Amino acid sequence: MPESSAQSREPRAESRKPLSLDALIREAELAHGHLCAGQVLGVRMALLGLAKLGIEDPRGNKEDRKRLVTFVEIDRCATDAIAVVTGCRLGKRALKFRDWGKMAATFVDLSAKLPTHDGEHSSERSDADQSSRPP
Repeated sequence: MPESSAQSREPRAESRKPLSLDALIREAELAHGHLCAGQVLGVRMALLGLAKLGIEDPRGNKEDRKRLVTFVEIDRCATDAIAVVTGCRLGKRALKFRDWGKMAATFVDLSAKLPTHDGEHSSERSDADQSSRPP
């Protein structure tokens, strides 16, 4: 039985190699239209979130892709990079946008029901502000 065109375009999980940081940044740049600090930060945030959840290849492994939902809290450059790395998309209902104006993302493993949050917390900001002030 022939594969549908959608199935034939999707690479098999066993044949995909994880992309390097540089390759992911380049893909994010292409998807977003330019390279900026938000792209680099978004790629790194997504890689950290995936690592914390133990998800290796959400773009190539269907099981990993189905168990991941990502909440982004800002509509800026980093969001495009997070979508590139995770494979989460609004249209697939795996990328959720909550406009709280923070440079933050929450990655949820639906099979474990455990989220991991990457971003700046207000307490971290005040600690950093106080530690950088002269005595």
